[in-house]
Amino acid sequence: MKTILPIVAQYFSDVGVKHGILEFIEQQDDSAGGLFANIKYELEPHELELQKLTSLGSDNTNVNVDPKHSVFSLFKELVPLLMNVHFFWKNILVEVQQANILLQKHYATGIHLYGIIKDLLCKLNNRLRDDYFGSKVMGLLGTIQDSNEVDDLKKSFRLFIRTIIAYIEDYFVDRTSFYEFISIFSEVDIQKLEWRNIECCAACIDPKKINKDLLYNQFNHLKSKFIQLKDKFEVIDKQVQEFISSNFHLYKQGEIMSHGEVKLCSDDECDVEAEFGSDDDDNIRHHKNHRKNLHIRCDYLWAYLLHGEQTPDFKKLVQCFFYTSI
Repeated sequence: MKTILPIVAQYFSDVGVKHGILEFIEQQDDSAGGLFANIKYELEPHELELQKLTSLGSDNTNVNVDPKHSVFSLFKELVPLLMNVHFFWKNILVEVQQANILLQKHYATGIHLYGIIKDLLCKLNNRLRDDYFGSKVMGLLGTIQDSNEVDDLKKSFRLFIRTIIAYIEDYFVDRTSFYEFISIFSEVDIQKLEWRNIECCAACIDPKKINKDLLYNQFNHLKSKFIQLKDKFEVIDKQVQEFISSNFHLYKQGEIMSHGEVKLCSDDECDVEAEFGSDDDDNIRHHKNHRKNLHIRCDYLWAYLLHGEQTPDFKKLVQCFFYTSI
């Protein structure tokens, strides 16, 4: 039986991590020697120098990673400093992957960006400070007799993490202040918000569109409403979720909403189906079955607070920043 084997190369370029499929090959011999020979054969026409190979990524089957005889051990004979860093990549990249998953949520906007990036940078800097690359990697490093080789490997790990940090900071630096300002709308404890936070956000948009005095009064009203609801119900997660659940089908069907209801995106600026798609169906079903573990989304909370209120200036501010794409 033939196996299709994809050969993928990954590297960090001037514009971030790049990867591409070099070739799909039909693998008739699934032994370590057969796999090694085919991979090596495919690398050579692309002028990829084996001595510059830093790591080998694969699953954890014996044919790939067994220390005595495997694809990895055969490559290590050619490249002595080569290390199976599967566990290092798993520890580091899982943090990047988690941030990426959050950014790909269909409801994620510029409001969420600052918190997600700040959290990711904090985790990566913590790993650098602690000089920790995962227990299995540290264990493998402990088996290497040559201290210089261990130091070189650690340096390469640190360099990789620093490169990721530098890339993120370089991409993010020009707009950090803006995204920090608008991130206050991701706060679900409205009691923590202060007028100065709202004032900073208002300064980012055309002053002709908002009356600052009215904006203050409306913010004060909504904050007071939140505090009163919280005092009455202790937590308002249940009320918010019930509001979203009861209005879900109206949103999904795109029916015209009454004057007091808020719609966080207009018909021509967003896809209603995308905004209230399968994720929300799952959320609603989940919350109906797990009332004790309710979770509140910031966009749901603002929709709930703005519902039925005559707060046009504050609504404009909320809509403006929830439109902000990532």
